Amino acid sequence: YTSRAAWIAERNSRTHTRTMPSLRPGFSAQQADEKQLAALYLRISQETFDSAVVENMEDLGMEAEEALADAITQFEQQGINLNNIVKRIPGAPAENDPAPVALVRRIQEIIAGAG
Repeated sequence: YTSRAAWIAERNSRTHTRTMPSLRPGFSAQQADEKQLAALYLRISQETFDSAVVENMEDLGMEAEEALADAITQFEQQGINLNNIVKRIPGAPAENDPAPVALVRRIQEIIAGAG
């Protein structure tokens, strides 16, 4: 080497082109992960959803099933995440509830009876 700077430049070029060992199979240090954008969802309460369905029935004169479908469509178009909502007509018989909701109600009854 003609100078110390040339030696350092040569050493650095060799060390930066080496493939680094990786803990993830099939991934190297030169490979970039794809960036994922986080989705932002708005949520509403069950009471808000139920009141929208009741409002559709009372104010707009819709049938129960139509009011339910319209409320679901309206909230989804507004970007509301309805995963936490039980999509049923308010006041419908409890036997029409999904199994997890029925189980939670049964547990609440047992707890209330034990107290």
